[in-house]
Amino acid sequence: VRGALGVGLARELRAVVGPPLKPADRLVDETLRDRRLRSELAEVAAEQRRTEEQVQQEARRALREIAARYSPAWIDGANAIARWVFNRIYDGVFVDEEGLRRAAEASKKAPLVLCPTHRSHVDYLLVSHVLLERGITPPLVAAGANLSFWPIGPIFRRGGAFFIRRSFKGDRVYGAALSAYVRKICRDGYTQEFYPEGGRTRTGRILQPKYGLIGMEIDAWIAGARDDLCFVPIAIDYAKLIEARSYAREMAGGEKQKESIKGLLKTPAVLRSRWGQVHLQVDEPISLAAFARTRGFDPANHTPEEKKALVRALAHRIAYGMGRVQTITPTALVCAALLGHHRRGCSAAELQARIALLRRLARSRGARFSALLERGGDDPVASGPIHETLASLAEDGQVTIRTVDGETFYQVPEEARSFLAFYKNNIVHHFEEESILAAALLSFPEGAATWGELLPRVAFVSRLLKRELSFRPAPLESIVERKLDLLGGMGLVDAPTPFEPEAEARIAARPEALEPLRFLRNLLAEVMESYQVAVGALDALEAGPMETRDLVRRMLDHARRVYLAGHLQCAEAISRPTFEKAISWMEDEGHLVREEKRVALGADWRDREARARFGREIGRYLGDRA
Repeated sequence: VRGALGVGLARELRAVVGPPLKPADRLVDETLRDRRLRSELAEVAAEQRRTEEQVQQEARRALREIAARYSPAWIDGANAIARWVFNRIYDGVFVDEEGLRRAAEASKKAPLVLCPTHRSHVDYLLVSHVLLERGITPPLVAAGANLSFWPIGPIFRRGGAFFIRRSFKGDRVYGAALSAYVRKICRDGYTQEFYPEGGRTRTGRILQPKYGLIGMEIDAWIAGARDDLCFVPIAIDYAKLIEARSYAREMAGGEKQKESIKGLLKTPAVLRSRWGQVHLQVDEPISLAAFARTRGFDPANHTPEEKKALVRALAHRIAYGMGRVQTITPTALVCAALLGHHRRGCSAAELQARIALLRRLARSRGARFSALLERGGDDPVASGPIHETLASLAEDGQVTIRTVDGETFYQVPEEARSFLAFYKNNIVHHFEEESILAAALLSFPEGAATWGELLPRVAFVSRLLKRELSFRPAPLESIVERKLDLLGGMGLVDAPTPFEPEAEARIAARPEALEPLRFLRNLLAEVMESYQVAVGALDALEAGPMETRDLVRRMLDHARRVYLAGHLQCAEAISRPTFEKAISWMEDEGHLVREEKRVALGADWRDREARARFGREIGRYLGDRA
């Protein structure tokens, strides 16, 4: 009985206070004793004809560059400042307490790996602050080496940050040292936090997950550092984002501003403003051991291909979990309703109908709403969160509100669309399946098709947007069937009931539902336009291979030309990050090939007409979006 109580109490204690803390130098020394690391360093020494001592010294330097210098006293002091700052600039931080409780329970069985969305530099501070306020020891946080500059670097390092270079390809010593450090903190049982997206999203959409750190965590588990690890997807949503304006500039082609002291000097302006509410939601913890079992993965006997498949599957499951619990805020909802409209102005009645449609679709999949939206209605004219959000956007010059003959209209200035697109994209994944289905159905002249005709077009759009969205892990056919049933129940489409995929019965958009279906299609229109423009700019490669950054520059110039000529409807389609994703997608599909650091046309797209046909194929799903 005494032994059982001791084990139980130890688990409870570790869940709250974490493992015993060690000085950074001791952690480095213990990491250097890792057998796998020493074996890898010996191999490097033999290959490079260096002494083992020289290579070990290089590894020690790398570990000192990486390692956190966790200081509880420093963290407590910093948290007092963070509490004051958050109370000053935000109207409240709303936390999913039940989700945190589930994560805390899971931490008694295995160390946690927290995986938040990444939209702002505030994210690092917010997660640690939320945990500290609830008496839970904050995690060790993986941060980019770009944040290690003085004085921020030493401050973050004492707060639990360990720094990782953005790229270390070819540097075997650094890579081995980093992997060993991850194994060490897993073995010691530290809670970790890293951002699967790699960097802050500039578009507002969840970025495709990076595999590096997830692969290292899985390697640590395979090596026996721990019997299990629990990955916890987290979504952090802001009513107003501090960096939103700089993101809009970068989207339109401006260069990313490097973090520096100059950026810190803008802090007083931030502190003088109010930035609305913040929401932190927590998805179900994912047990790595259980996830691996469901995929038939054996840690003691597996191939490299099987491990890669496990890494990819886990990364996308985490990304899906992050998106599933994102909060729908009034700002995001209003921006989605406004940007789904491409006429000169949107009436209050139209805006209300679109907001109501989005709410209904979001509720059908169990999306989470901010408390303000739960209490407020959909009418943009009546007092409530929708009206207040529109008034705030109008005050900032992002929306123009006009009243003509007693009717209210809302206009979005062209230069404000990229700014509002960020907030729209925060929640667009809640409607991605309906949007893709609407685009596929409306691509037919009469808005009607059989299952055999419809499914390939849904698959085309899904494949086109695979680098922009995180789809639920389910067969495409079952997703389409469920969504047809949902849209049919809402009176938007006519579909046979019960559904029979093999039948020749037609699936058709109802005539009275064409407007809401066009609106749903328009939620992803700017991404498809970006890809269409990117394909059109590939003529520049006919002269020979080009570096990626130069090709992106050509795409931006081409997009501005076609926009001014009136062939591009969405100003937000002029997007540097989306063009970069489009190039990666074309490489995945073999349309572009990489020659060292340059890209060139693949064999199937050397013919200009072949590229033009593909551009016209994308255009089929855009239609007349007036």
